[in-house]
Amino acid sequence: MGKEKSQAFRFRAFEGPVPQAWAAFYRLCEKVLFPAILLLYPLRHIRYGVEWWDTGYNYGNFLFMDRMDPMWVFSTYLGNALGHLFTKLPFGNRMLGLNVYTALLVILLALSGYYFFTKKGKLPAWIAFLGELLALNLCWCPTALLYNYLTYVLFGAGVMALYCALTEEKNCYFVVAGIALGVNVFVRFPNLAEMGLIVGVWAYGVIRKKKFLCILQETSWCVLGYAAGALLCLGYLSLRYGLGEYVSAIQRLLAMPAEASGYTPVSMVLSQIENYRHNLTYAGYLLLFTALGVLGFAVLPERLVKLKKLGYTVCVFLGFYFLMMRRNMFNLRYTTKESVFQWGALFLTVTIVLGLVTIFRKKAEPQDKLMLGMGILIILITPLGSNNHLYSSINNLFFVAPYTLWVLYRLLRALPQEWKLPQNLFQRLPALGKLSKFRIFTFPAKAMILSALLVLFVQSMGFGLVYVFSESGGGENLHTAIEGNDTLKGMYTSPDRARVLSSLYGYVEERGLEGHDIIVYGGSVSGWIPSLPYYLNMPFAITSWPEMASYNLSVLEADLAKLTEEIGAGEREVPAVLLEAGLREQLEEELGQIVLGEGASQEDRDAKTEALFAWMKGYSYRVVFENEKFILLLGEI
Repeated sequence: MGKEKSQAFRFRAFEGPVPQAWAAFYRLCEKVLFPAILLLYPLRHIRYGVEWWDTGYNYGNFLFMDRMDPMWVFSTYLGNALGHLFTKLPFGNRMLGLNVYTALLVILLALSGYYFFTKKGKLPAWIAFLGELLALNLCWCPTALLYNYLTYVLFGAGVMALYCALTEEKNCYFVVAGIALGVNVFVRFPNLAEMGLIVGVWAYGVIRKKKFLCILQETSWCVLGYAAGALLCLGYLSLRYGLGEYVSAIQRLLAMPAEASGYTPVSMVLSQIENYRHNLTYAGYLLLFTALGVLGFAVLPERLVKLKKLGYTVCVFLGFYFLMMRRNMFNLRYTTKESVFQWGALFLTVTIVLGLVTIFRKKAEPQDKLMLGMGILIILITPLGSNNHLYSSINNLFFVAPYTLWVLYRLLRALPQEWKLPQNLFQRLPALGKLSKFRIFTFPAKAMILSALLVLFVQSMGFGLVYVFSESGGGENLHTAIEGNDTLKGMYTSPDRARVLSSLYGYVEERGLEGHDIIVYGGSVSGWIPSLPYYLNMPFAITSWPEMASYNLSVLEADLAKLTEEIGAGEREVPAVLLEAGLREQLEEELGQIVLGEGASQEDRDAKTEALFAWMKGYSYRVVFENEKFILLLGEI
């Protein structure tokens, strides 16, 4: 009986008996094809991603973890440790190998989300698959940022365990959820905010009308697991590095918002609110198009129903074209995040609205309230600790998208073809008798929802297939192999980037500089080059991203002073210095009057540049190689 009901439920989109051939094909998709796609799809871009900023910067941190700034070592420790482990595995000495290893976390997210929603959430497999595929396509962040994806894995594990704990009433799952969230603090320190997931325990307790002591007991199990996970990690770090080192690093991290204004809690929250406010403008347009459709269906003759449906559908897509061309809601340049950002933000907004309506609707099922409620918490908590605005939430929809699609699917099926105004209204207000036959047709609402979902999937698919992170935008013309560099063997990038990298690495190899310490400095935002230590296989002598506002002048001066002492004691060699070509004039003048970009103050920017150039004077640095992108200098004692 249960099995027959389940099959009927899964194929409810088809009226009448389900053909055996189709049922067999669906089971094949559910068991094999859908999981296989989710397994392989995250590997589509493993041969791309050679850019100057985040990807190589993080891989360099993994490879040279002992050289990292302690603040970043400890605030993102488990991500760095996992990445360092990957560099020790077969092919971990190449970027292609690391791209495969780091993509495993994305695969884990997609598959765990798929099986969770189909096995525990009882969603149809095709809904779960489409939700996970949507989440994969909206992933814009490089997989090299393990502190993000490992965060999502443990956050997702906490969500799944908490769901099982609340629905199956097993205390062991509360402990598991707590452990996952406690350990997650050591993946990324701002993950402390994930304690907010405990709101789900109390909200569900109220929904199920549990006794206060029962909810308190469940909370206690969560806290016990959280403390166990956090203390286990803290104990390990204390034994290996010393508790004082960890505390000092975290204190620096907490002081960072004073130097980088984008990381203050107020700034992070306000940026989200501003993103939602702007997105509501586009949502307003969609609601207006829907209202006009309802009015048109009511006014135009009923016998023209097919013509009205066709005409309204065409008008909807004309409306989308208007939003693209005149209101810049999106574009078709899939190498940019702007092609999909507003649609992703609209999906977040819809999820939050659906969740709030469901939570406060008395007749809604407890499972719907729990799932959507946890989805809201994921959306709101994920961006905290980041300056990426709503992009962070859009990047983490693995445990959100499937259930939102499921609720929308059920909503579309539940909506009647039309609504009539209640008759008792006309009994109380006889003056409105002329409206007694007025009907509200729901086709415009259904058409708008389906059309918006179609555009979301088309845009996200185009974005997911084309977009490759490259600095602040997306890479283009990524078809040129990088010759002669073992680290980048098998990777492809743009012709210009391949040429300058190959020529620089050729000189490094010729002079036997691999393994030699290096300082990289780019100056302006367009000149940042923190990836180069990894690409050249040259350990960074100080941080590989010294332009960052969080790496302030006092830290730079302290690191250079320490480096000077170690060189004088014979413990370190005089490092090579790699500058971005935009600093050529400043190098010639030995001045630092350059603009570095948002974050640091102008005084700090000039002072850091001047401090580095002054330090270089002490070692008689001279230019030994340059091309249109880089200037390489060597010094001597």
